[in-house]
Amino acid sequence: MTFFQPISFIKDKLNYYFRPPFPGLFILGLCCGLPFLLILSTLTFWLGECGASKTARGFFIMVTIPYSLKFLWAPYLDQKEIPYLTKRLGLRRSWILVTQVFLIFSVFFLGMTNPASSLVSTFIWAITVAFFAANQEIAVHAYRIENLSEEDAPAGAAIENAGFHLGMFISGIIALYIAHHIGWKLTYWLLDLGILLGIVSIFIVQESQKRALEEEENDTSRFHKRYIKINFLQSFKQLLRQFPTKITFISLIAFIFLFKLIDTVINAMPSIFLPDIGYNKVEYADVNKYLGNPIMILGDFIGGILISKAGILKALIASSSLQAIACLLFTLLSLSSHNLELLSFTIAIKSFSSGLAATTLLTYVSSFCKGHYTASNFTILWTFASIARILTSVSFGALADYYSWAILFTITSLCVIPLIFFERKLKLK
Repeated sequence: MTFFQPISFIKDKLNYYFRPPFPGLFILGLCCGLPFLLILSTLTFWLGECGASKTARGFFIMVTIPYSLKFLWAPYLDQKEIPYLTKRLGLRRSWILVTQVFLIFSVFFLGMTNPASSLVSTFIWAITVAFFAANQEIAVHAYRIENLSEEDAPAGAAIENAGFHLGMFISGIIALYIAHHIGWKLTYWLLDLGILLGIVSIFIVQESQKRALEEEENDTSRFHKRYIKINFLQSFKQLLRQFPTKITFISLIAFIFLFKLIDTVINAMPSIFLPDIGYNKVEYADVNKYLGNPIMILGDFIGGILISKAGILKALIASSSLQAIACLLFTLLSLSSHNLELLSFTIAIKSFSSGLAATTLLTYVSSFCKGHYTASNFTILWTFASIARILTSVSFGALADYYSWAILFTITSLCVIPLIFFERKLKLK
């Protein structure tokens, strides 16, 4: 009987994840992950092959600005109905559909550009892709939060993250292999077809929550700067009302920032750190391809199960502590000679902890997003995670020129101490 218990548990979880709306949510997560690397690392490879300078390739990080600024127009997606579509699909599904249609056209035209002859046109279409991809994320996150019960919320975050990470894997590593054989234009067009799955999923999932919008909020003439400013302030005030004091809110921001700082260090820095200590890109790519990505997706699902079984507090402490261990493993790696076994073990721990952390943080942040400003509240809080990612990416590499990798990774691992302090102070749900 004991032998069959794990098998029964796995079977029950598989049946659970195949229950609506999880398959549709997985596809929507996939569609959010696909364009992400098409405008980042994959586009950088393309630019390099076309002879773009390092300065030009570095400047292209600016195309991700819509992801960082999406909180400014998120209130519009919270309140504005789309004629004809919203009545038939609901507010969230209608916005997902519209953004995906424009996203498909944007990726198509990005694939048609030629960076060798016009970097400007490539930049314009890349930032257009980023704009519609960011809006798709706003609508998908809001749909997940509003249409899942509190019991299903961890599984929803896990399935969306798993789809997102699979999309990144396809548009990152798999895209490079495809481009090597059929060229960049056809690669972008082929991956563009994947976003069509999102349109299909719109008609698979259901939108259960009915939102009553005030008459003045339906007035199409309200879309101007004053409208956005008023609604942004309203959404921010609604978010603040959930916290007893401003100190509690600041503690939450500090928690999100530190959590994302550790996550960025162990995910963004290896591509700089490993070549610096003697590992080549093929070794890193092979370990990531065959070990890192599958284990990260496993971590996504385990994160959902852990939250359901142990609660969000213990899940957050477990994931942040495991990421601290990953930092210490990178410290050990920097002090060791060339060792592929240690590299593989470190990448495995790093990837599993990243998947675990992604699900727990997404679930926790989503728990603060309620009412008519679900999308707005989520994007406001998630912006601090984006800021942490950008600042860490920019500063950590520069610090490595002055301090050893071992010192930097060790200091990063110690960030888990104030992180746990903020977790306790927030009295997490």
